[in-house]
Amino acid sequence: MKKRFLLAALAIIFSAGVCDAKSPFSRIKPEPAKPTIGGDVNKKEHDKLMESFTPLGSLADDSRALYSDQNALIHRVKDIQTFLSVSANALGVLTTVDTDLQKLEVSAKALYGTAEAASAIPQAREKAQKVKTTLGATLKNITAARQRMDAIVAKTEPVRVKMAAAAERARQLELGLTGLNSVVDLIPSATVNIEACLKRLPEDKQACAKGNVEDTAIKVDSAVREYDRVVKVLIYTPDGWLPSMNFFDPFSADMRAIEKLREDIEALYARVEKLSGELAGLNAVLDRNFSFGFPYPNPTWTNPARMSTYDVSIGFRTIIQGANTIQDRIQEVLSSFLWGILKGLGVGGYVNYLIDQANNAVNALMSMVGFDAALDLPDMSPLDAFGDIEVKLMADLDGLKFPAVGADLPGFGFPGVGTGFNFGILSGSFPSACSAAAYNCN
Repeated sequence: MKKRFLLAALAIIFSAGVCDAKSPFSRIKPEPAKPTIGGDVNKKEHDKLMESFTPLGSLADDSRALYSDQNALIHRVKDIQTFLSVSANALGVLTTVDTDLQKLEVSAKALYGTAEAASAIPQAREKAQKVKTTLGATLKNITAARQRMDAIVAKTEPVRVKMAAAAERARQLELGLTGLNSVVDLIPSATVNIEACLKRLPEDKQACAKGNVEDTAIKVDSAVREYDRVVKVLIYTPDGWLPSMNFFDPFSADMRAIEKLREDIEALYARVEKLSGELAGLNAVLDRNFSFGFPYPNPTWTNPARMSTYDVSIGFRTIIQGANTIQDRIQEVLSSFLWGILKGLGVGGYVNYLIDQANNAVNALMSMVGFDAALDLPDMSPLDAFGDIEVKLMADLDGLKFPAVGADLPGFGFPGVGTGFNFGILSGSFPSACSAAAYNCN
């Protein structure tokens, strides 16, 4: 369908004629292509060779050259788009590092509080204090690093946004160029079909139609070669509208260091969270109760010798205060009758039983706590590279000039290109060229 539309459009153009193409640069004056013949060629061979250089043939050849050159330009733009997109994603790592530091700061503060609570447990006090000391220094470094990272992201995030926007403009440019090339790609086959249509015209119209077609083909070919000339300029001297893919190199190595830093920060965060959970499990013992039971006489009319067991529960916070405090607490919860019974049985044995229960519980929980976890903040020197990098990056990004390219735009949308020939007309919906075209001949 697309091929038929192009064929019809060319036929209509050839019937009506086109305006003279304008040069994209005032100093460039496109001329119709002329064959170059060298060596010893006799007149017959010369005439035969000249016949092969028809205006439609030249248009087909020049269209193929344009297609190839524009395809090279498309690949360059696509490479730049990919590079910009990847670079924008790389800069996004800075925001990720900032978020990771914020999470780490919150988690470290929570761990500090958990370690402080664990200091109330006698067996854990020394190790918990060591965690607090290490973490206190680390927390200061984390806060300083987070504040520094906040400032860096405030500067680089606008750069990342611009870079992502530039990548999108490059993507749109690639799509526009690809659309144009899809039209150019059909011209050679369309010229072949138009030649076939000419041969099917009545003999009395062929001479007129051929002349009109050739005149128009020369003008269209001039526009094609003008367009190709501009494409070559953009490929080989792109300064001012396409960036070099090397202009981000000053920080590419630094981004690898930042990625490693991010991994180290996330690993530290995981260790802090793990230790915090382990200490929270240990601290749960502070709210536990430990119990013992002792027998006491509880006679009834039917069973005057009946004995019962009385259960006593004492909290861990009381137990860690020592035997005397435990004994005083037991006396508080018992009646004078039961206290007298317990004294007779030996209060000290029951107090020691409570202490043993509590110690066993603490020891089991402490064995699951990684008190020796590394809590030092990793080296933050990779951030040094981003002190003023955004100044250069922003200037480079502001210098990107991606044009909006399209077949229906004057001069195809290329910078500095005159109105020229509008290839958009080639993609219109027209009937079959052979049946509708009169080639301006009555």
